[in-house]
Amino acid sequence: MHLPSSASATAMSTDLFAGIQEALQEYHGELVQTGSPAILCSALPTHWRSNKSLPVAFKVVALDDVMDGTVVTVRAGNDENFCAEMRNCTAVMKNQVAKFNDLRFVGRSGRGKSFSLSIVISSTPFQVASYTKAIKVTVDGPREPRSKSNFNYLGQHPGAFGPFAMLPPQWLDATYLSYAWPEYFRRPPTATAASDLCKLPPPPPGAAPPPPPLHPIPASLKEEEDDDDEDDDDDDDDDDDDDDDDDDDDDDEEEEEEEEEGDDDDVDDDGNVGRAMCMNNKLM
Repeated sequence: MHLPSSASATAMSTDLFAGIQEALQEYHGELVQTGSPAILCSALPTHWRSNKSLPVAFKVVALDDVMDGTVVTVRAGNDENFCAEMRNCTAVMKNQVAKFNDLRFVGRSGRGKSFSLSIVISSTPFQVASYTKAIKVTVDGPREPRSKSNFNYLGQHPGAFGPFAMLPPQWLDATYLSYAWPEYFRRPPTATAASDLCKLPPPPPGAAPPPPPLHPIPASLKEEEDDDDEDDDDDDDDDDDDDDDDDDDDDDEEEEEEEEEGDDDDVDDDGNVGRAMCMNNKLM
């Protein structure tokens, strides 16, 4: 059996690291190195929501020669969930790159724990790579910090852009607050600043500014106003007289009612006296 010499081993390692550097430069830092030096993969977010599409398509790059059409499989697991449920976790190698369309993590990693990925390339022989602590998967995903809550918009008043509104607050931020909207919230300039902005030449000594011209009211309008005032006074006097007459009539009616009540009382008294006399005569 012929073993490679140390020089050939050094050349192989140099070529391998050169390939890694070229691949990383080609994808602009999009890839991360796995446990296998010949396999790279896309960087995953540290925390993600269950059954949600990733922000970037997941890729696996092989630095060794792998035939096109080779199946690549990705599995996730940890101590609590050794084989998490995944969707679209298989892809086909093409030009040394396997691209996973809409890779989703359905299973949850548990509180405070992350998944580790196992990448299996079905070549001859098999190639296996591990990506430790790759992603944390929960039901609600990453939460927004309290300092950036939705109530910080519009002066701490939840309204049209609150958490239950049709338009998210990010829409307001991207539409108005990023360009010229802060200009409307600037404080008004002070008197000294206003005087500095506009400087007028001083007036000559002893000269006062002319008063503004006053437009007199035409005589015809004055006469019409006087006539209207007199008509209003006459109407008020007539109303007062009518009120006095009504009061007198009411007083007369009250006096007549009192007299009638007095007569009725007298008649009742006389009737009672007559009845009493009749009763005495019968008894006697």
